[in-house]
Amino acid sequence: MDKFKKFLKNSNKIEKIFVIIVPLIILLGVSDIVKYNHQTDNVTTNQKQELLANDVNNTEVNNVDKDNNDEKDNDVKSENEEVDSEKDTSNKTKEDIINEDNSDEKDTSINSTSENVKAEENRPNKQETIYFNKSIKGRGSSDEGRTEPNYTGLYGYAVVYYGTDVRKLSLNSPWIIPTYKKIDYDHYEVNGELPHKTVVKVISQNLTHEGYGRYDGYLTVTIPENGDEEYLIDVSNFITNDYWDFPSVKDSASWGYSIAEYHQNSDKLPVYVDNDIANVKDGAKVIIKGKTGTYGSGRVDDDLRQVEAYYFNENREESTVFFNEYDLKIVY
Repeated sequence: MDKFKKFLKNSNKIEKIFVIIVPLIILLGVSDIVKYNHQTDNVTTNQKQELLANDVNNTEVNNVDKDNNDEKDNDVKSENEEVDSEKDTSNKTKEDIINEDNSDEKDTSINSTSENVKAEENRPNKQETIYFNKSIKGRGSSDEGRTEPNYTGLYGYAVVYYGTDVRKLSLNSPWIIPTYKKIDYDHYEVNGELPHKTVVKVISQNLTHEGYGRYDGYLTVTIPENGDEEYLIDVSNFITNDYWDFPSVKDSASWGYSIAEYHQNSDKLPVYVDNDIANVKDGAKVIIKGKTGTYGSGRVDDDLRQVEAYYFNENREESTVFFNEYDLKIVY
């Protein structure tokens, strides 16, 4: 301080002014700089706040714009899809559209058919599909060599046996066959009857070999139209062929008994076994027994008169008469 006073005392006026003024100027300058920096800091802070606010606003605006753009994009996409769909539809031919409709109807029809089939399967007492294997000989005869015939599961007919006493067969009323019941291991007795030509289904069989491809025994059968009730019939009463409907009387005669009506159509009159003419009234009914056998020289010729039948006169007296097949018509 003393040095400064001494300097002032020895300095000229200009120097004194310079020494005093310069520091003041410097001091004032520093003050302005500090003030300016403070103002700058305030401005910077405010600008930062404004910028931050602007960023937030811009973000919100951008989000809004993005949402709007997304909505526009979705609207455009939806419109494009509708246009594409319309194009696809317009590009489809009439035949394609019809095929699609038919496909839908077909699917519905298939579903409906499937439901109907299930309903039919579940329907009580539904009608069975009956099939007759007409290659089967029936009556206990072997179909292959001498092996036991297998009738189980087959449909057929319960018919009179061709060895039945014809005197027990009526020319007018329906024929019947006996049914049986088992009373011990190997004995059976008659317990009922079935009409001739009754359709049956074989459930089981119990047969024994009699020799030369012939089997004897019994069949357990049901009548399809009557449900599950079982009957026991002799195997000799079972066949699978409806021979009474054969177009050839000669072929029919090989299978079993039937009733035929006589009308003279050929030039070969009915005869007895000795080839003498038999007096048979036109329109008479006879029971066909079978095909004419070989009786030897001077007797009936099986090439001329192919059918052997039982004829009953007015007194119910039975005689065997031989007919030309074209003179007989099966009526039962």
